[in-house]
Amino acid sequence: MKANKTIFFLFISQIALLTILIGSSIGFSSCFKFYLDYPPKENDSIPEYYSPWLNIKQPQSNSFDVGKGENIPFVIETYSNHNSNADINEIRFKAICPISEGNVDAIWYPDSNELKSMRREIIYMIPIGLNDGDIISIEVSVSDVDSMITTREFVLKVKDLSGIIEYDSINIGAQFNDSFGSFYSCNLNKVFNTDKAQSTGQNEIDLIYCYHSSYKASIVSPENDDVFGNVVNQISELKVTEWTTRRKTKFRHLEPLSDVEWRYLTGVKIAQLFATSSYPILNIANNLAYNPSSGIGTYSLFKTEGNVYGIIKVNNISSYDSSGFINIDLKIKK
Repeated sequence: MKANKTIFFLFISQIALLTILIGSSIGFSSCFKFYLDYPPKENDSIPEYYSPWLNIKQPQSNSFDVGKGENIPFVIETYSNHNSNADINEIRFKAICPISEGNVDAIWYPDSNELKSMRREIIYMIPIGLNDGDIISIEVSVSDVDSMITTREFVLKVKDLSGIIEYDSINIGAQFNDSFGSFYSCNLNKVFNTDKAQSTGQNEIDLIYCYHSSYKASIVSPENDDVFGNVVNQISELKVTEWTTRRKTKFRHLEPLSDVEWRYLTGVKIAQLFATSSYPILNIANNLAYNPSSGIGTYSLFKTEGNVYGIIKVNNISSYDSSGFINIDLKIKK
């Protein structure tokens, strides 16, 4: 009986061993994998059995929209695999962009105290020379000394996220200028002369350029009764007081912006600048100027009656009198 029990035990043991061997060949052994429990997994992909652990904190998804000039931070964390315990070899960040200035290939090697855990940060700036719809491919990888590699990939799609409309090099004439009208509509991006403004443009006119004896070169709200009128020191030639509709535009002075600040303005930022400015709210942007030697002109914030926010940038003033004209760039919040 004892001999039979021994034979039976050996038989069962052989079957169990055979089952494990067969299970291994068909992937059954994956049930026995044991993964890294630290750091916490929240929203992270579980690493392969021997690959280093990699997490990219900033992006919320593998594909997302970006704006030209936007800075995208990537916070890269990696740990050696719990099973292999192999030292970290390098972290690599690659960006493949339609234009060369957006291409990046950065490699970081661990310091002596970073062989088991390593963290690096990089801020990737979306080139302003890209077109809407362009695609940037980002690949972040970490390798260890056993040549095991973990990779995360992201697709960045370029879109206009600025929330602004830009109008460049608009010429608006003073009250006696024969070449350009004095009235501008933000909604239509159109300059009107005196007759057209009175007959068809009253409901659209937001900005009026003129030269005033006291306020000098100025962009004025249509409802400004200090500037427009028929008495001394008022301008009657533009016939604004004859209108039945005179829209109200408010202005706030703005200190000159750098080229970078101007380039990366957003609609939200324009509204914030108007709301938080320390300068008073007026119905005129006066004493406008342009300095040819420095290339710096006056900046002014405005808000139309239709609650449209914008910024005026003065590029040139042909002459400081009632026969000249002003050249401006506009950025308007959508």
